[in-house]
Amino acid sequence: MVAAWTWAPRSLTTPVPPDFASLIERVIPGIEANPYIPLFPSPRQAVFLGIEEREALFGGAAGGGKSIALLMDALQYAQVPGYAALLMRRTYPELAAAGGLIPVSKEWLGPTNAVYNESRHQWTFPGGVTLSFTHVQNDKAADLIGRGPTYQGLYYDEATTFSEYQYRTIQSRLRRPESGPLSRVPLKVRAATNPGGESHSFFKQRFLVEDRPFVRSLLTDNPGIDQAGYRQSLEEALDPVQLARMLDGDWDIVEAGEVFDRGAAPIVQEIPRGGRFVRFWDLAGSVGRDSAYTAGVLMCEVHGYWYIVDVQRFKRRPDERDDLILQTAHADRERWGSVLTVFEQEPADAGIKQANDQVRMLAGFNVKAVRPTGDKVTRAGPVARQYNAGNVRILSGPFLGPLLDELGGFPSGKYKDQADALGGAFGELRNVGVPGARVGGTPKAARFGRGGVALGGRK
Repeated sequence: MVAAWTWAPRSLTTPVPPDFASLIERVIPGIEANPYIPLFPSPRQAVFLGIEEREALFGGAAGGGKSIALLMDALQYAQVPGYAALLMRRTYPELAAAGGLIPVSKEWLGPTNAVYNESRHQWTFPGGVTLSFTHVQNDKAADLIGRGPTYQGLYYDEATTFSEYQYRTIQSRLRRPESGPLSRVPLKVRAATNPGGESHSFFKQRFLVEDRPFVRSLLTDNPGIDQAGYRQSLEEALDPVQLARMLDGDWDIVEAGEVFDRGAAPIVQEIPRGGRFVRFWDLAGSVGRDSAYTAGVLMCEVHGYWYIVDVQRFKRRPDERDDLILQTAHADRERWGSVLTVFEQEPADAGIKQANDQVRMLAGFNVKAVRPTGDKVTRAGPVARQYNAGNVRILSGPFLGPLLDELGGFPSGKYKDQADALGGAFGELRNVGVPGARVGGTPKAARFGRGGVALGGRK
């Protein structure tokens, strides 16, 4: 929902930070000349509007005008013939509720020459320009958008509620012609969000770690809101973690964990030679909003220390998941030599069949399936003790942020897949009866994993 925003129309009433000045000077004339944007942006909004890179995130505290910035940005090019923009939320009520993007757009555009189609949730402007609203309820909805019309601007409001799959899939519709006025319009993927949510780790990694354009939102950016009253409302309603995210825009705070000390593991840039390698997979086969991830943790042991070398984590349908697992096995062997791949075997006949299918898929690789014992917290205990003692090191990589976030919040956090795969990999490395880096065949004693599932597809 768009926070109440009463920035004085056509007047910039706050001091401009020096490092914002050049961007603001470029943006303000266009805003002044645009009949569809009735408000001046705040300094931070102006910075966001002036970013020319393909992707950018406006993220941080509630009440800082992030959603309004998306609407402003989408309307910047509403006078260019043929321009099309799409604004998205996860549910339609979030778009249509009082203060939502659709009511705000009606307040802004109602007095203009733009025409709104209620059934299509779409504004049409002279020159064939369109501004559309839609909700992305699930991955199937993202697939439909991915096969639909093309746009020059894609806008994700409360972006961390979208899955990574949804965020990426919809971007296939971003394009422009090679010539004409529309060819000079920058292609834009813009996201606005508070920290937290399903995809917090993905967006944190993508924008704060990988250094794509990121503008931090602050409550103090909005002089039109009763900041003291809003602050009191947040303090009375939220737990300390949510309060830090919503009030301070804190991307680093996580739910307190009871098992792993988030900062105990040293981060390293390389690993010693001579280790035994295990990749342990915790499988999931659904792509729903609340479904678990498939996670595959690659670990090695060298000279009494354990190294987290890589983590693969994704939501895919079973056939796509298996393709990625096979690709990962080839990549592991090419880079690290002999790697033992281990699958977690679920109980009952269905779990045995799935484990057999996975082992058969990796025929020719060193592979096994194991039947876990105990709950996830119990299985994580041995590796957590070594982790908290500083005996587990992590090789720096793009998986680092999501991994630390999950471990720091384990077991009360929403997801436990990486922690489960980490515990499994550590357990296999400690199982000296099954070498994790054996070249040229598998010893007879290691051909069968627990539960009778054979290595390499053999029974």
